[in-house]
Amino acid sequence: MFGSIFMLSPIQAQAADLACTIETPNGDIIDGTWINGVCQPNVTVAVAIDAKVHVNSVSFFERIKLFFTFNQGKKADMLQDFSNRNFEFAKQELLTGNTEQAKILFEKSGKDIMKAEVAIAQIKDEEKKQEAQSSLSATASNRTIVLTAVQAKVESTTAKAAIGDALIKQAEVRATIDAKTEVKEESEQKENPSGVNVSGSLGVSVKRPVEESSCFVSPQAGETWPFGSTNTIKLANPPVYNEHCSNTFSLVSASTNQRVAYLGVQSVEGQSSYLWTAGDTLLSFSCGSSGDQSPAVVSPGQYKIRFEEQDTVSGTGQPISCESGIITLD
Repeated sequence: MFGSIFMLSPIQAQAADLACTIETPNGDIIDGTWINGVCQPNVTVAVAIDAKVHVNSVSFFERIKLFFTFNQGKKADMLQDFSNRNFEFAKQELLTGNTEQAKILFEKSGKDIMKAEVAIAQIKDEEKKQEAQSSLSATASNRTIVLTAVQAKVESTTAKAAIGDALIKQAEVRATIDAKTEVKEESEQKENPSGVNVSGSLGVSVKRPVEESSCFVSPQAGETWPFGSTNTIKLANPPVYNEHCSNTFSLVSASTNQRVAYLGVQSVEGQSSYLWTAGDTLLSFSCGSSGDQSPAVVSPGQYKIRFEEQDTVSGTGQPISCESGIITLD
């Protein structure tokens, strides 16, 4: 029994760490993968964001393995995995009315996330560190959506209060990570005020984006776009930069102002009008819709669409960013 733990190859072990199973509304169990704190189905199927996820509790042997893990990136991954599982157990306890046990599990989950943050801070590779920090921030954002969905289901005032405390913790995690990112950007801006890419790699600029407030013709503030409906995103003018991978559209939470997903929209030269099916989202971006094809979890609510431009060819152009008015996805 114990030998099978150590017989896993590195690839198998990584897959095992990310594996999860989800229970569908009709009771079927399907395989999934942990992505930014949410168990995403491996096949295209409609699953509620707060669907029951089947996970194993964190074992003593896993804690021992963590103790002897010295690679900070791997340690952070393990801690996030532990946190994911305890968060899921806490969610299930809330839905069954066991609020006190849910509080204990939320606390355990929160402690592991904070330990993961400490481990990430010690990663020497800056690119890997930024990726890990972005993942941690995205996990907190996704958990906020999950908790909000669960809060709408429970009736107990103590359960709602426990969820409120958990929501505050998620906001603190996001604020801490985002503050570190902002400090780093400000430091880079002081060291290189011209914003010219001095690293020698394409597509990296330390300039802060110029924020424009009126670049969207559509959507207009107050509009409601039902999930599955096809709508037009229209910019007042074509993008300034038209080179490969310059332009991205993303969905931003109106309450937290955090990106929750990228839109599956590909920008081409001279284009200012785009069709988007509400809810068609990507977890990551890489040259338009060729990014991570797994859909991001988006719940009904209020959002903004953010358009960002980056001079990816010369690396000297000023980045541009603008947002639409607040719309409702329902």
